[in-house]
Amino acid sequence: MAPTPTKASDPDQRLLTRVRDCHGAVRRAALHLTRAERRRIDALVDRGDLELHQHGTLALPGCSRLVLLARIHGGLIAGQHAAAHHRLPLPSRLGPITIVVPHGTKTRLLGREHLRSRRGLVLPEPTAYPVLPLAEAVADLLQWDPDDELAIVVADAPLKQGTITLPELAALLAPSRFDTGRRRLAMASTRSRSPIETLARLRLRAAGLEVDEGVVIRGVGEVDLVVNGWLIVELDGFDYHSDMWSLEQDDSRSRDVARLGLTLIRFTGRQVRSGRFVAEVLAVVAAHPHATPMSGRFKDYIAVPKF
Repeated sequence: MAPTPTKASDPDQRLLTRVRDCHGAVRRAALHLTRAERRRIDALVDRGDLELHQHGTLALPGCSRLVLLARIHGGLIAGQHAAAHHRLPLPSRLGPITIVVPHGTKTRLLGREHLRSRRGLVLPEPTAYPVLPLAEAVADLLQWDPDDELAIVVADAPLKQGTITLPELAALLAPSRFDTGRRRLAMASTRSRSPIETLARLRLRAAGLEVDEGVVIRGVGEVDLVVNGWLIVELDGFDYHSDMWSLEQDDSRSRDVARLGLTLIRFTGRQVRSGRFVAEVLAVVAAHPHATPMSGRFKDYIAVPKF
């Protein structure tokens, strides 16, 4: 007697596995089905094991809407959702879904997603997740996101990690039409250690202040920001100290700074996000109009890497 087919060997299950291997959705044509497989696919759709969408897109029930939209439009996920896929810092609530499609693609919107065409867009194999690669995702965000600060915060993280480089982004943004992206890239940094630090740097510079980040001061260590060459600004990643050890470390650091005759002020993430800290920094700077930059008074104490 012939053995009973197992679930793994069942033809229908093999077809469902092929769709699953494409992250839950794939255009029918990409599966290169035989005539018998096409009949089985139709039966799976009739039974509700598969869903059939526009442009012959097959999807498992409950498939990610991001993947489904990318497959239907024949493109790649871009914008904030691409950045989120690459685990870059973003707000908890993301903007609209954006799909980049090859130039000349004819498709209609299915909801509130945004479509953007690109010449020379290379689509990966259907088993790959349909998202822009990291560097392209960051360059895309620098050019097209409506929020200057958000785009630069996102770019700073992989630049600091070294997973992308400034020349790499500059090459992607070289075409003349990407002027917004190049302007924002000029404001990005390879030294920012956190989104809060990036946000503080951008807002202080927008207020007309000179800001260096990641400054190393002998006897103190690396500080977050130095404003106008003399005012140290430290930023707490959380709104309050999480434990006594952290508080003691900050107090010790403040004493080290005081022994060198330097000035340090500290802000929480909440104060930076609200923007209120800028007025306080400006007030401290205004109260010391004749302050001398550290590079003049403390050459033995400071070493600022240049990029």
